[in-house]
Amino acid sequence: MGILAKLVNIVFLHNFYNILIILFVGAFFVTWFAMAFYSNLKPQNGSRLSVNPFVAGGVVTVAVLAIGVDLMNIYFTNRARSSIQTRLEHIGSPYSVRINSTTVQNPEAIVAMLKGIGDEFAHHSHPEKRFLVYVEGKGGSVTIILNRDSGRRTEYWVYLPDDGPIGNPPGGREIGHITTPLLDGL
Repeated sequence: MGILAKLVNIVFLHNFYNILIILFVGAFFVTWFAMAFYSNLKPQNGSRLSVNPFVAGGVVTVAVLAIGVDLMNIYFTNRARSSIQTRLEHIGSPYSVRINSTTVQNPEAIVAMLKGIGDEFAHHSHPEKRFLVYVEGKGGSVTIILNRDSGRRTEYWVYLPDDGPIGNPPGGREIGHITTPLLDGL
């Protein structure tokens, strides 16, 4: 499959993802209003109040759309992480690494750290201090955003900046976490 075909697929999937989010929000509000309206109905003649098919269909629609949005988000996150790791592999040594415009003395260690981007279970913290990491080699360059975790000083949230064809959200698309003491002095 050619690069243009892959790009069209990515753009199509991202547009589909955006439409899915809009449908999810719309279905959520329609279902919420329908449940509020139909919850005020009283059973007549001592019979049980049956579930309105409109409300039941709305609840199922919201559930299916929520699962779809979550699966698409997982897909885009994994694709972005894989793309960054592949690009880092193809850049090739010798590396030049700048973090917040400061040239790093040991660029190979930083590149090895970035190749280890993975998932991390949530532990109720948030990203804090931001680092813009620019890696350049003989085969190209990669820009990544790292945000230090508020609870764990050696954990960093990894973001792909909003510069790709998949239309990352403002501030970048979160693609994983890394744990390293290499950035402690920054």
